[in-house]
Amino acid sequence: MAATDLADIHLPADAVVQLRATDTIRWIHSHGSPVNSDWWTVELTKHGLDDTILGDSITRGDIFNIAQPALDDPAAALTLLWNSLAWGSGDRQRNKQGADRLDRGRSLLRRSTSPRGRPAQPY
Repeated sequence: MAATDLADIHLPADAVVQLRATDTIRWIHSHGSPVNSDWWTVELTKHGLDDTILGDSITRGDIFNIAQPALDDPAAALTLLWNSLAWGSGDRQRNKQGADRLDRGRSLLRRSTSPRGRPAQPY
């Protein structure tokens, strides 16, 4: 496949005007996502972990703000991890792939045994 010649690709003029008027730092930091904090509370406490989810909505700026302490503090590192995961996955339900665990197990077994002598087979 030939590379696309980017010299002929241009943003529409109204997009350029809008981007020039945008405070990019604010735009990036305010990028947020609703979070199913109830789900996170249940799951974290079920596993003996502190519920450190910041709230029902987490922004990229929130993640940036809790990143620095995570460099030196293991508890802060866990807070950063859980909030990053919550921010990245939003309020989608978790573990949908686990709805039919037996089917997932059969699929995994098929893929793990089929490559014997044929490494490209499962793909």
